[in-house]
Amino acid sequence: MSWTAAIKNVNDSLGHRIGDERPAQFAERRKRAVREDDMVSRLGGDEFIPIAEESGLILPIGEWVLRTAVLQMRLWQQAGLPPMSVAVNLSAVQFRQANLTQWMSRIRGGDHQPGARPGPADHRRGR
Repeated sequence: MSWTAAIKNVNDSLGHRIGDERPAQFAERRKRAVREDDMVSRLGGDEFIPIAEESGLILPIGEWVLRTAVLQMRLWQQAGLPPMSVAVNLSAVQFRQANLTQWMSRIRGGDHQPGARPGPADHRRGR
């Protein structure tokens, strides 16, 4: 549930006064949880993905997302739900990896070896 939807639920159920207080309480808790030098921000996907690609983090993030999606599908099937399709977006950096197909097959097959990521060891900027 998004933050906006959560606040709407609070407003609808407990009133706008409480709904107005919640973001301030959250901000105060967040402020106490970080160091003075830390920067806290909320990035949308269109801002976050380029930063993750440039920093080289998009590959481990993408691996985590795909492994999590595969695990969730398995849990749903074990719970007796019918097979279903699940989509996972890939970044341009991921598509440029030479062994992308093999990497995806390993993850779908249940290979949870650490470091079984696509591409060379240097993940920076898709190299």
